[in-house]
Amino acid sequence: MTPKSPAAASSGQVLQPSPDVLWRRLDDEVILMQLRTDRIFSLNHTGARFWELIVAGMDLESIREALEDEFDVSPEVLAAEVEEILALLISEQLLIPQES
Repeated sequence: MTPKSPAAASSGQVLQPSPDVLWRRLDDEVILMQLRTDRIFSLNHTGARFWELIVAGMDLESIREALEDEFDVSPEVLAAEVEEILALLISEQLLIPQES
């Protein structure tokens, strides 16, 4: 199955970590390793929080609401940053759409 593009992800879309990803929180960061490609990624404090909310099974709309409550950021900036991190995580096969 080909991952959906972030533009195709609806606000109710639930994504999950790929089974080929290992991750660990280290202080304010989350370190991800894609086992298929041996690539390592580091997510900053806000990216780490985004990842944790994904892992918790939250849909994108709930994640946006939680991040807006937790961080001092405008809805427009938050929407752009969510789309950016989704593009990265999906293109690197770190996140996949949850099977129904």
